[in-house]
Amino acid sequence: MIGPVIDAALPVMRANAESMMLDRCTIERATSTWDEVAQKTVTTWAPVITESVCDVDDGAASGRSIVTDETVTRVEPSVYLPASVVGVEPDDRVTVTAVGPMTDPALLDAVMWVSHAATGSHVVECHLSCRWLQ
Repeated sequence: MIGPVIDAALPVMRANAESMMLDRCTIERATSTWDEVAQKTVTTWAPVITESVCDVDDGAASGRSIVTDETVTRVEPSVYLPASVVGVEPDDRVTVTAVGPMTDPALLDAVMWVSHAATGSHVVECHLSCRWLQ
């Protein structure tokens, strides 16, 4: 049985993945309340994950495809968080609060929205597929 071998290796694999996460991200969720004085709905952002280590991949060169004889680059950013992170949902807002030496400095303070939070068994890291536009 390979199951026990994988279970034994997971903590080391997760620690290795987390050691390579040199960026920092904050994840927030929109909440709406009615402002009686202003007579309008007010959106505020509640923290879901505050200042977590992460790895940001802006997706700029992650894959190219040929469409009608033209090369098209899909730009879909991904964010990788420690496997212990839970509670992230589609449409949560991700803000890059610090970038490591391997990340494009232009991504500092970048904002993206979660499209999908991957789940599964034996995960090594939490993978968020994101988009630039809300």
